[in-house]
Amino acid sequence: MTQALAIYDEDLPETLAEIRELIGTEGMLALVEHYGGCHVDVPAAFRPDHPLARILGHEAAVAFVQRFAATRPYIANLANARRVLRNIEISRRYEGGTPVSRLAREYRLSERQIWNILKRPETLRAVPTTGDLFD
Repeated sequence: MTQALAIYDEDLPETLAEIRELIGTEGMLALVEHYGGCHVDVPAAFRPDHPLARILGHEAAVAFVQRFAATRPYIANLANARRVLRNIEISRRYEGGTPVSRLAREYRLSERQIWNILKRPETLRAVPTTGDLFD
């Protein structure tokens, strides 16, 4: 059902785009999974026993701590990005022949909401159909 969709750096909050550049998409998503919607207390120096080492792995945690040492960066929860991805997926499925009534049931939305989604700019934007979720 889910097709590969792309989110570009300009679609990410500035801090997450920087984190993605620093430690990669997988590391960024791990931070979102564990700290999304919160500030994360970054130690002044890397410690192998810090939770960041477990969440990110040694190499990525070292890079993250070096960049954000003794700060509290906000890790967005990506709710807006997830909503945009859902809307693009709905648009693609509609264009592929899935009826609005079925989309409404599957996404637990009203038919009116599906029609509104189909009119939004992000569902009309040309998005690659291959690659990783965050290519």
